[in-house]
Formats: sequence, structure tokens, C-alpha cells
Amino acid sequence: MGFHVKPWTVVGIISIAVCILICIGIAAYHLKSITPTHYGDPHHVTTGTLKDMTNHSSYEKSNPHGLDNLDVVVVPEVTINTTYPHILRPETTPLTTVENTTSIFSGCGTHEWECNIRLDEDVLPLHYDLYLNPETAQGLYNGRVAIVLNITRTVDHIRVHSKNLNITSYILYEGNSKIEIQEMLVYARNEFLVFRPMNLLIPNQYKLIIDFRGNLTKGIVGLYRSEYFDPVKNETKYVISSKFQPTYARRAFPCMDEPGFKSTFNLSIVRPNDMVALSNMPILEEQKDKPMKGVTTVQFEKSLPMVTYLVAVAVGDFDFKSAQTNHNVTIRVYATRFQVDKTQYAMDIVPRMVEFYENYFDIKYPLPKMDIIGIPDFVSGAMEHWGMISFREANLLYQNGVSSAANKQRIASVLAHEIAHMWFGNLMTLKWWSDLWLNEGFASYCEYKAVNHVHPDWEIESQFVSQDLTPVLVLDGQLSSHPIVQKVSNPDQITEIFDSISYNKGSSVIRMLENLISPAKFQHGVRKFLKTFSYKNAETSDLWVALQSEVGQRVNISLVMDTWTRQMGYPVLHTEMGNGQLTIRQERFMENRKHDYNASDSPFGYKWEIPIQMIQEDDNKTLQKIVMHHGEDSVSILLPRKQPKWMKLNVGYFGFFRVKYSDIVWRQIQAFFRTSFTPKERCALVDDIFSLAYSQYLTYDLALEFAQALRKDWHLIPWDCADRHLFQISSLLENSAPETYVLFRKYIQNITSTLYGKFNWTDVEGEKHLDRLLKVKIFSLACSHGHSGCLETTKNFFTNWIEKNLSVPAGLRPVVYKWGMWQSNEDVWDKVWSRYLKESDSQERIRLLSSLAWSQQAWVLRRFIKLASNELFVRQQDFFTTMRFIAENSIGNPIAWTNYRNKYEELRERFSINDRYFGRMIQDLTGSYTSEIRLQEMESFFKLYPNAGAGKRARGIALERVQNNINWTERNVPVIQDWLHRNFS
Repeated sequence: MGFHVKPWTVVGIISIAVCILICIGIAAYHLKSITPTHYGDPHHVTTGTLKDMTNHSSYEKSNPHGLDNLDVVVVPEVTINTTYPHILRPETTPLTTVENTTSIFSGCGTHEWECNIRLDEDVLPLHYDLYLNPETAQGLYNGRVAIVLNITRTVDHIRVHSKNLNITSYILYEGNSKIEIQEMLVYARNEFLVFRPMNLLIPNQYKLIIDFRGNLTKGIVGLYRSEYFDPVKNETKYVISSKFQPTYARRAFPCMDEPGFKSTFNLSIVRPNDMVALSNMPILEEQKDKPMKGVTTVQFEKSLPMVTYLVAVAVGDFDFKSAQTNHNVTIRVYATRFQVDKTQYAMDIVPRMVEFYENYFDIKYPLPKMDIIGIPDFVSGAMEHWGMISFREANLLYQNGVSSAANKQRIASVLAHEIAHMWFGNLMTLKWWSDLWLNEGFASYCEYKAVNHVHPDWEIESQFVSQDLTPVLVLDGQLSSHPIVQKVSNPDQITEIFDSISYNKGSSVIRMLENLISPAKFQHGVRKFLKTFSYKNAETSDLWVALQSEVGQRVNISLVMDTWTRQMGYPVLHTEMGNGQLTIRQERFMENRKHDYNASDSPFGYKWEIPIQMIQEDDNKTLQKIVMHHGEDSVSILLPRKQPKWMKLNVGYFGFFRVKYSDIVWRQIQAFFRTSFTPKERCALVDDIFSLAYSQYLTYDLALEFAQALRKDWHLIPWDCADRHLFQISSLLENSAPETYVLFRKYIQNITSTLYGKFNWTDVEGEKHLDRLLKVKIFSLACSHGHSGCLETTKNFFTNWIEKNLSVPAGLRPVVYKWGMWQSNEDVWDKVWSRYLKESDSQERIRLLSSLAWSQQAWVLRRFIKLASNELFVRQQDFFTTMRFIAENSIGNPIAWTNYRNKYEELRERFSINDRYFGRMIQDLTGSYTSEIRLQEMESFFKLYPNAGAGKRARGIALERVQNNINWTERNVPVIQDWLHRNFS
């Protein structure tokens, strides 16, 4: 029987044929219209273009801050010629459609790249060959990366990270054989490129080669361009720089951008012939006029195994000073050429710090060189790139007569912190960001040891109490805090935990642990840990194992430290004396005691293993040590003397807790305040009593009376703790109780009067370092609270500076510039603004920005905000600092708050919600608010813009702060007012 074709079948076949012909025509049209890419060399190369919505301005306008609504984008494969230089030979295939199927290896109900934000641990990056060719003037760059992958199980796809990059071509090899790729997907929600081969990839080594194009002008993370004015050459110059931590390497080149992957790198970069190029490793080879005349291709030596966020490059007109360590490590400190003389202080101390860490860790610095470089625009204070540490200029460059003692201490501390990372963070790296504190907590603690090594007269290890420990107790006493070790997954959560809990609390509990087990055993355990995990990745429990091996069974380190690292908060110890003993009870400290919390939310019920050191006034000042366990309701300590003149817990303030004494004991301590307690203990006592008063564990009349002991305390550290509380009370009273504020100003003038009369208005290198810092605090407190002599002196200094160009001593400039402007008009403001625009020193520019923020004319401040929003005037790195300065001004605060709300969408577009500094701006703006109206404004604003990104926790902190301030005014103002009326009316 013959085959019979029905008419409707013929029609169907013809229709299908027509559709196929139309599709082919459309595909041919698109292929013909592909835009060529120029690589800056003589070869004109045509490649396929990636139709990735993330690179289209239309997408940026419609969805500038989130990737949640993006569909998967599929792009064609392009074959690459593997000969050098980078020549692409297109073999373009038509766009394909993503099938709605589940990866057979995904383990979830959809594609693995959709349901798993983490990379595949069975696809390991062994090595990267990375080539970067910046087109600096155009603000663009081309690049190629070849990633050697070790695949240890059969997979059906490879995924790598990429964000805001235009992928122009890609190819996959197994040995010399090309692997056919059916499609590449851009899954922007998780910042993935997904490569799907035609066949499964069996365990073996592969090479994935990707060509890409990026933008140098989209912020100051990833690979970016900044500019500065060279006053010697009288011209504007460019710098190419990088900032990849925590998740920004993927913005510079496609990579496996997780800390658990360590790889070696061969990096090459193209620079202008008259510029300098730096990277992690020394230069291996330079090819002048390659790939074109006027530029040089610089190839660097192969790196040691490291993570992607440590890769670094810099290109610019830099010069340097150099030295050698005693183990022949070359140290170079770079700056823009006209500022190279300002690198001398860093050059003097860096070799000594490197040698100190080599001795302390018993591991030699593993690289042949260490470059340290000041970058005109740098989003963080500094970044610990291995072999090339990058700094914001204000944190590196020092000039006598311009830089202050505070600047010098800041430079030394940041240098010590970043150099510590060469071991803690770079040699040993965390497995995942949940253990960020292993990097930052250790570096934050070790920096004090290294600074003390080079400046023992600074008493820097005692300053730890005022600089790191007591400030973080404020945040950690709130419900909006978080544990040191906390689960994080997406980039917003990751960048958000670079906060004071990871840094300050992390360093504080390390310090407490060192004191518990002894410095010697701690050092031996740390050495063992670093040697075990050199060039590897570790997590918190690995450190506890190493330390446990040093102490035996005397202390269960994991148990003790888990109570401090795996639950937020800390205890307040209630003390009661009777029958010849001291009874101690622990309770979670809450800044606002009205707030409820659920103890079952913590694995330890918000109880802690607490190392306690107690001392009392007796013949021998006997030190008693115990550990209060988290399961104990209370513990008791026998007192050597039943009725001591005084007793004190937390000797040396090593413990991360507060102590509440009876009123009688507080007064006993006050009587011996200056004679029996060290500066750091006096600092901690002041901090405890004011914090306990704020939170209503005791009353403010006791705290205000206690603080009068400061009148004759001539040491920096107690005042360092006190001035934060005094300024806080002042700000709260100014906003909520003006009449009481007037009396409080008299109180401040009274307790500062003795020291104000002691200090003269000079600032020279020969003065004692701590005195130089203290006098600025005293002058600031005095001027801020209406001291007529202080205000008159600052006015005279300021006027002579403006009218006669007489220089103000560097250390006094923050006070003089601020209070001089406070007493000036708009004509003077314009003169200061003009000086700011001409100033090239980064530290002086910050001081001038602070001065400009203290005008008392609202319209001037509105103008200033508009000017500061323009990067031609104020660098992006300095914008948030400027807004904080304005917000600290009672005239400027409502202006800044209104501007933030009105311009929020513009700010979000400029910085993105992944910028943690943008996210934390809300805390600076609202921290002094004391009214329900302001609280409602905040809540309404957050409802209008619910997606806070990396600022989610900052919003919680800001709301809680204002709620606590409202509670504070209701309960504490009457007590303060009554005490001040009785003593200062």
C-alpha cells in the first residue's frame, strides 16, 4: 500500500520549513552585525558579542542594584587561537535556547548554578594565566584568562564567577583536544558564567580560556582607574589599581572567586612606557612597544598559591624608597612621584615589623619582595595583597609639619595590621567567609604587638582597651549584633561582616584567650597552626586544635571559645560581698534592658565560659584566677581580707565583659582611682560605669560623680574611654533636654579645666606622643562645650591662617579648623573651600573637609553637600566621611538626613547596595536621634526601600540605637538634671 500524504500534513511541513529559513536569516543578520574588538595590537580581531543584560545601560536603569529578576542569558562559543599574542579566530554558532531541565548532578530541583551560590569543590583551579591591557584614557580594558582546572568527578558543566564583564570568546581544552561547548550561560543572580559541554567531563585536567572586556570607571572596586593632580608637572594623571576583596576579583576577570580555592598566577599587564607596573611578584620580563608602540607588556613571576582576592596590580607614575630586611627581603614603599619623600616613615618601620613577625610566627616571609603603595582612590583603609599591599594615601604617607601624632599612629597601626596578614590570611587563608575573624581578628590583635615593637613608648598595648575593646562592647550589647562566626552566603552578607565584630571583638577574645593560657603557650600554638596550614585553608576549629595541643587538659579551649565566637553578646558580672567571700553572677548585658530575647536562640543560652581575675587591696595584692562555667548560676571567691579598701575584677581588662559593683565598691575604687589602677584599668572602669548607667544597671549620679576623678588624670588612655561617653551624653541632651545640656557643658568645663591649663597650644615632634594625643582630646572637649578661652584661641589661630597664611601646628588643626569655621561666615568658608581644592596632601584634605562641615549656615551646608557629591571635587572614598562630618554638626544633621532620603536613588545608583560603607551611612546620620518622630521617619523610609543589601544589619543597628536613645531620655534625663542642678547650677 502506498504512503498517502494528507493536505494538512503538507501545509505543516511547508510552515516548518518557512520558520527554519526565517531563523537562519535572522541568525545570519546578527552574525554579520557583530561588533569587532580591538586589543591595542596590530591584529584586528572580530569576535562574538555577549548579549548580557548586565552590561546594557537599559538594564542598569531598570534594575541598578539587584540581579534577582534576570533570566539566564545564553551566548555562542568562539574558538580561540592559542598562540601569543592574544588573537581570536571566530567560529560563531547561533544562540541556543536554555532547556528547562535539571542538571543530573545538581542535587536540587533546578539547575545547580541556580540553587547553589557556591562553586563546585570538585572543579579546582590550579593555575591562572592572566593578561590585562588597560585603555586608560578610554576607561576600558581587554583581558584574557586561561584557567587550568582539575576536575575530580564527572560533571556536566563548569561554572566560574563573573560580574559586569563583556565575554567576547571562550574555549575549553583537555590536553591539546578542544572540548565542544554547546552553550555558555550568564546567570547573573549568582554572578556565574556556566559552560555546558556537549558531553560529560570526566576526571582530568582541563584549560578554560576566556577573553573579556571590562570598564575601569564603574566605582573603585575590581580593576579601576583613578586620577590625581600632579602639582609639580601641573597635570592630571591616571592610576590603574585593583581591590578584589571580598568578592570583586570577578569584576576584573572571570575566576573562581572563593577563599577556599588557592591557585598560582602568571600575570601580565600592559603599561605606558613611562609608567610603573606592580603586582604580587617581581617582574620576570618586559617587552617594550608590545603589543603596540608606546606601551610595554610586563610579565611577572609565577606566584605562590593564593586566593583570587589577593591578586593585585597597579600602574602609574610611581616612585619609591627601598630597604632590605635582615633576611634579604626587598621592601619598597611607593607613592605618586611628587609625594615619594612622604614614604620615609613607613620605610623606617616596615622592615622592623616584617622581622618582628618572622620571629613571632617562626616563619620567614615567603615572597622575595614586599611592595607597599599609596593609591589616590582606595575604598578601604588598606588591603593585604600578598607582596603588594595597597593603602589609602592618608594611611601611609607622613610629612613632618603636616601629619599629626594621630596620623603617625594610624599609619603604624594600619601597616602592622596589613603586614600581619602576610601570615594570617595569605599564607593561611580561611575556608569560607564565615571564619573571616581568623583573618581580621588576628591581624587586629597582632598589629598592637608589632607597633609596640617599633614604638614601645606609645603604650599601644594598653591603648588596645580604648581603641578596640571598649568600642565594640557598645555594638555587641545590642540585639542587632551577631556572632563572630556566622553563616554567610551571598556577596552582600559577605561584605557586611567586615565589621567591628569580626575585627574588634575577634581581636578582643583572642587577647582574652592568650591571657588565659599564657602568652608563651599561645605563641607556640599559633606557630603550630600556621605551619600546619601554610598554603592551605583553615577554619576556627583548626586553631582550637593547635592551641589545645599546647595546654593539655587544663582548659577545654573549644568549649571556652565557642561560647564567645558562636553566640553574640557578652555578660555583665553582678558582684556581692558578704561572709568573707565575693559572689559573682553572670547575665547577658543588654544596652536596653527593656528588650527581651530568647535564650534558646543561642546554643549556650547566652551564658559564657568566663576567665575571671580578681584583686583586692591587701598586703600582697593577691591575684586570684577562676573560670566561671556557662552552666553555673554563680561562683564565689574567698576574700583574703574581709573588709578590703577596694576590690576589682577583670584585672588588666583582658575579659570581654562588664562588671557591676555595689555603689559602695564604686566609691572605694574612686578613692584609689589614680594611685592603684593602671591607665587601661582606669579607662575600663570609666567605660563600665558610664555604659552601666546608660543601660540602667546603675544611676547616672554615681557615674558623673565617679568621672570627676579624671580631673587630675593626665594620661591619655582613661580620657580616650571617657570622651566617647561624654560626647554621647552631650549629643543626647542637646537633642532632648536643652536646659540640662547647658548644665552639662559646665560639668565638662569643670572636669577638663585642670588639664586644659596644663597644656599649651603647640605640637612638635619632641613632645611625648601620648601627651600630643591627649591635649587634642582636652581641647576638643573644652571647645565643644563652650570654653571661652578655647574658642578664642581657635579663632585667633584660624584667622591668622586665613588672613596671613600662618601655619597651624599639625596636631591642633582638627580643633582649630573645626571651631574656627564654627565662628566664621560664608566668605571664610569659600576661602577654605578654595584651599581644599588646591591641597594635594590627603590628610590635610580630610581636615579641611571636616572644617567645611562646621559652618553654622544651613544654606552653606546644602551647597557643600551638592559640591561633595561631585567626584571632581571630593573623591568617592571621602564622600561618606564628609557626610559624617556634616551629620555631627547639629545644624547640618537634618540637612544631611533630608538629602539622604531625597537623593537615595541617586546614591544607590552611584554606590550600589553591595557597598557596605554606603549601607552604614545610616548609622552616622541617625545615631544621635532621640524622638519618636525621627524613628518613624526611619521606619517609613526603610519600608519604601526594603532591599538594603550590605546595609541590612546597619539599618537594624540604627533603629535599635534610636530606640535605645528614646528610652535613655525618658529614664535618665531627670536623674542627670537633678544631679547637675545640685552640683553645677
